Parts: sequence; structure tokens; C-alpha cells
Amino acid sequence: MLAATPIDLARLIHVNKPVVRVTYELEDIGAPTLQELLNNFIEKVVRTGQ
Repeated sequence: MLAATPIDLARLIHVNKPVVRVTYELEDIGAPTLQELLNNFIEKVVRTGQ
């Protein structure tokens, strides 16, 4: 099993398979940035209540 989450899932749940944690880094290289996309999404959700 591959776990690419910021938390250690194996500490929270029992998995009967080996678990490998994966980390990653993100670098924005253009526009829109991830921060801009998230801000727009959050504004839309707050505005529409969805």
C-alpha cells in the first residue's frame, strides 16, 4: 500500500499489508498558483454554501 498523506495512516488504522509513506514537495512554476486556486475554490464554496 502506498500512503501519500501528510499523516501516518498506519498509526491510525490496521492494514494487513506493508505501508510505504511517500512525501513530496510542490513548487508553483506559473499562474494560477495552487494558493490562488484554493482561495478561489474556498470563496466559491463560502459564497454558494456548497
